[in-house]
Amino acid sequence: MCGIAGLWTLAGTPPADAELDAFIDSLSHRGPDGRGTWRDPNGGPWLGHRRLSIIDLSDAGLQPMAFGGGRYRLTYNGEIYNYVELRRDLEARGHLFRSTTDSEVLLAAYAEWGEMCLHRLNGMWAFAIWDGVRRELFLARDRFGIKPLHWLADGERFAFASELKAFLHLPGFDIRVDQAVVAATLAAINDLESSETTLLHGVRHLRGGYCLTVRAGEEPRPRRWWRTLDHLEEPPAAIEAQAERFRELLYDACRIRLRSDVKVATSLSGGLDSSTVAAIVSDVGAKHEHDPSLADDWQSVFVACFPGTRQDERRYAEELIRSRPVEPVFCEIAPEVTPEYVQELVFALEEIFWVPLAGPDLIYGSMERSGVKVSLDGHGADEALGGYHLTILDQMRQCLTWPPRPRRYLELERVLDGFAGGGTPIPTGFGGHARQASRLAREALVSTAAGQRARRLLGRPPYSPYLREPATAHALDPLRADEAAGLGPLGHELYRLVHCDTLPTILRNFDRASMAHGVEVRMPFLDWRLVAFAFSLPDDSRIGHGYSKRILREATRGVLPERLRLRTNKVGFTSPIGDWLSGPLRELVLDVTSSQRFRESGIWDGPAVAATARSALGDGDTALLTSIWPYLHAHLLVESLGRGGP
Repeated sequence: MCGIAGLWTLAGTPPADAELDAFIDSLSHRGPDGRGTWRDPNGGPWLGHRRLSIIDLSDAGLQPMAFGGGRYRLTYNGEIYNYVELRRDLEARGHLFRSTTDSEVLLAAYAEWGEMCLHRLNGMWAFAIWDGVRRELFLARDRFGIKPLHWLADGERFAFASELKAFLHLPGFDIRVDQAVVAATLAAINDLESSETTLLHGVRHLRGGYCLTVRAGEEPRPRRWWRTLDHLEEPPAAIEAQAERFRELLYDACRIRLRSDVKVATSLSGGLDSSTVAAIVSDVGAKHEHDPSLADDWQSVFVACFPGTRQDERRYAEELIRSRPVEPVFCEIAPEVTPEYVQELVFALEEIFWVPLAGPDLIYGSMERSGVKVSLDGHGADEALGGYHLTILDQMRQCLTWPPRPRRYLELERVLDGFAGGGTPIPTGFGGHARQASRLAREALVSTAAGQRARRLLGRPPYSPYLREPATAHALDPLRADEAAGLGPLGHELYRLVHCDTLPTILRNFDRASMAHGVEVRMPFLDWRLVAFAFSLPDDSRIGHGYSKRILREATRGVLPERLRLRTNKVGFTSPIGDWLSGPLRELVLDVTSSQRFRESGIWDGPAVAATARSALGDGDTALLTSIWPYLHAHLLVESLGRGGP
């Protein structure tokens, strides 16, 4: 895992190498173990690399890496988990290797198959390969956008980097925050990451599952190389056989993600997903202890604890720990909350979000201090398998369209009831509406009006009440899930979560939080084989028989303690921003909302936000304070981008 950057000057005089040092070194947190740069002597690109050493720690793994007698040059951020199998295939085809890195395997795969090599890779990546013979630069991002890649093309130059903050150090770059994008993001925070747009004017995302070829004299046009819908399979009919297939894929996904020459740990919350990963890692590590490609040290589990709060899941984590030979590290999530710390979190994330990422920051910081460079996490299961209460509510609303499905509706309501007691107050929030809608659902068979009233009760409220003008839809242009309409209401909704908003945002957040500490996050649930299989399953295998993520629960029979396997309430990994704003950050709230630049913003109604802040502080209304945080976040971020740092 690393930081990458590059610049190809297509017109004019290119910057000197020394001028570009700050461009790549702004990503030193992503790659603290080494750095390298290379410039094509024949007028091609300059490439930069900051290295986080994971596989083959020797100098043979330095980048930008050459291959094919110097024809190809690679700068790469990611891991190809099936590099062992690919290497054997490529050796049989005559390729020779001088290192044991997955980077060299990636280069050989590109030399052998060109762009089509992407379909043979199982992993996460963002990379650029320069072909000195064809005089073209090829960039690609993994299927789900786990690893970031941003690019800029203005006709005179093409530049790319792992993070937005790198562009603040690009020679000649005009730093301008796109006000329309800020407004559109505040209106739909989860839509930004799956769009091509970024907060910096002229800088674009390369979307997950897309690639790009750059040639002199041609406008670069991203193209899609991956579509999950093209890789669905016919699942077995019986849930038992489905669970066996799912378990087989998940075990193999964990096995290949244990390939490392450095210490590996698991981030354990005590929830179903992270507990599953921790348990399987323990099983796989013990079974394959003589596999030289797997990490020797994988036994540590890091547990985030929130003492005295509804977020604390330590008792569940301890149940998993008692069942496996693992070594727990308990991390109390109690940061020294200061304005300076929050500003650092805002700048590290470099996008607008609902809360500061203090929890992830502290857990990965603890790993860094313990010498851990790789963390296996449980991200992706909620989105692909239906683990959110809002997904349940959405499906309940769908059941009330004509013709209504009252039996499925009541089954979903039973699933929703299981969320009670978790991080979201279901009985007094959405659950109360659901119960009203339940009564109306029984009438929906004979009353269209009753069904309409029920659907309104289950609707999602609008957000961003303080925007001065409605945000324009074209400002973001995120990916849409329309192509998945054939999967039915649930498949369509989960496809949206995985590809279009929620998961891309989560992946961005955890990439920035972990890489701020030089820690690589691997996600077994996002093995493409597992995701494709999940989207092949019938609705009842994902949400049914009283449970969300039913297939995962069936697949972990005998793997997890029953209390964990059948646990239904859910606690999110978040920050108590409302409590912070009313306490240690009170002065920050007052300073920001009273500043002239905030009050005169052309994006939001500054005086209205300030009035809300004063009222909420006076009443101790932490929920209302939480609702205005995105505006404070946006202001702090825009200011820090303008001055080049927190």
